[in-house]
Amino acid sequence: MNKRLWTGLLMCAMAMVIVTAKTKEPVKGVYMYGMATSLMDSVVYITDIQYVDKAVLNAKTSFLEARTMYSEQLRSHLEQQGLPPHMTCAVSFNVKKQKLDKAYQKALAKYNKMKGMKLNVLNNNQFVFKVVEPLDSGEANK
Repeated sequence: MNKRLWTGLLMCAMAMVIVTAKTKEPVKGVYMYGMATSLMDSVVYITDIQYVDKAVLNAKTSFLEARTMYSEQLRSHLEQQGLPPHMTCAVSFNVKKQKLDKAYQKALAKYNKMKGMKLNVLNNNQFVFKVVEPLDSGEANK
């Protein structure tokens, strides 16, 4: 009985992996911006909204694949500029620029109002996101 249960659970897990692997679909691009902050610094860094071509979204969740790699690009850039290491970076994205712009303006207003915090906007001449290819790009193109 116990062996049958484990076999059934294993088969379900394998089926979920197969379904998840096939739910990635390439899109023509997304709009995104990044933010970075550190507990050791009173400056919040935010990029301009950028268009990233050939990003991959999960078909079921519409979530950006490899989003941690985009955050890591921003973190690496800031560390190369001599800023404190181990900054907390996040990326916001949307297929529609208008929706992302609304969130972007809200973030700018929030950090501009905070006393003791300085907002530093990184324009497209200072930092540009590069396209991140998914690890299993062969399946993403099917």
